[in-house]
Amino acid sequence: MFDSKKFPLAVGLFFTLLSAICGLLIWVVPNQFIAIIKPITHGTNWDIIWKPEMTLGSFVLGLIDAFVLSYVLAWIFAKIYQMLDKK
Repeated sequence: MFDSKKFPLAVGLFFTLLSAICGLLIWVVPNQFIAIIKPITHGTNWDIIWKPEMTLGSFVLGLIDAFVLSYVLAWIFAKIYQMLDKK
């Protein structure tokens, strides 16, 4: 059974963890991280926008953003799924 209350929480926590890992990699090994990201994001010129300076505040704000945005999107997905599942 699909649990529409646990699913958004799981997605939110997953993307928060993923964001934390990315943030830590940017802090610890910024040049190696950008070398990994460049091939994945085709067509993005990272040389123009790449600024690896990160404060604790921006790191925490990024984690909050990741959780809230992914939670809301997963909640919407769960509601649509439940609505379609009833029919």
